[in-house]
Amino acid sequence: MADRGEWARRKRWEREVLRDGLRYGNWRAPPDAAWLPGEDVLTAARGLLKDGGCEGSTVSVRGDRLSAVVALPGSGAGAEEAGDHGAEAVLLPTDSFGFGGSPRRVRAVADAFGGPVVAAQLPGDEAEIAVLAALGVPGVLAVPLPDVDLVGLASMCRDYGRTLWVAIEDRASRDAALRAEATIVVWRLGEADDGAALERSCRLTAGIDPGVEVVGAGATSLQRALALRRAGADGALLPARLLDCTMEELAPADEPEIMEDPLLAEALLSLGADPTSFSASASGLLLMGGQPKRAPVVVEESAAIEEPRGPVDLLRVRRPLGLRL
Repeated sequence: MADRGEWARRKRWEREVLRDGLRYGNWRAPPDAAWLPGEDVLTAARGLLKDGGCEGSTVSVRGDRLSAVVALPGSGAGAEEAGDHGAEAVLLPTDSFGFGGSPRRVRAVADAFGGPVVAAQLPGDEAEIAVLAALGVPGVLAVPLPDVDLVGLASMCRDYGRTLWVAIEDRASRDAALRAEATIVVWRLGEADDGAALERSCRLTAGIDPGVEVVGAGATSLQRALALRRAGADGALLPARLLDCTMEELAPADEPEIMEDPLLAEALLSLGADPTSFSASASGLLLMGGQPKRAPVVVEESAAIEEPRGPVDLLRVRRPLGLRL
């Protein structure tokens, strides 16, 4: 990503150009520029901006199982695979200057994926929300930066029927998201061991209203996905590169220990895997090929899931109820 100061200056310029172009037809940049969505979308957005809003097209990840949201690169590569693996939504960068994305890719990605596309654009202006609404984007991700009015942005999203997602990483950003009445928050599970990461996550999510949906980032192994479930997350944000991995490939080896975690055993059994073939490690799970068999862990009401077994399948395991703090 570009330097934050340079990025902020560029975003201010883009917003001014877009606002003047949509309201007054005064374009200081070519309407076919890569960071703009195209003339047909701009025409539609101008009408929505004139009306001051439109009907809703929101997105939700809440259910009785942990949902999968796949973070795509700016090119949109992996959209079709995300749909094939059963992801509920994809996160697509639509900011050209900061993230190498483009609003022009939204429709193609939506067609390839076949489900909701959430824009990672960091908007802060009504004109930008009008453009996203004209593109049919049901959700938009925002980051609590000093120059972004989250409360005003949330109000604009409601006027245009969009779902506001807010990225949080500490108490200050969490409180900013709650003040803005964000519909969905996205928090990152730390890089440290799962116990410490889970403890921090529980403290961070403790003040979130039960009506707010929570998407956790950092589920790179079965063990970390289970930590998200324990913290009460509604969904998990996965990088597209994990879609082709199997559960045996999700974590490296590092001093494995005997696994004595019944909830983790339940997750493995639900995937049709033998828990006695796995060991726990600080970085995740390790498949222990050829190790002596231990007595199987008995878990009630487990259900097998058909092939393929991978990151999205592990998220389909029913999550425990009542664990949100």
